[in-house]
Amino acid sequence: MKNLLALLLGCVLAFSSSVSAQITGIQNVPGAYPDLAAAFAALNAQGVGAGGATINVTAAQTCPVDGF
Repeated sequence: MKNLLALLLGCVLAFSSSVSAQITGIQNVPGAYPDLAAAFAALNAQGVGAGGATINVTAAQTCPVDGF
């Protein structure tokens, strides 16, 4: 029984280290992310948390030619 619990705890710890927090609040580009592509890649990978996320961009930012 101890071995099973140790194995279960090990699995939980191994998989929990790869979990990342969802994006929330106000994020700036550049700032939190170097460009729009990086911001959208993070949103696609991590998702948007409760309360939503706002991405502020400077006038110098443009969309990538090949899309996101």
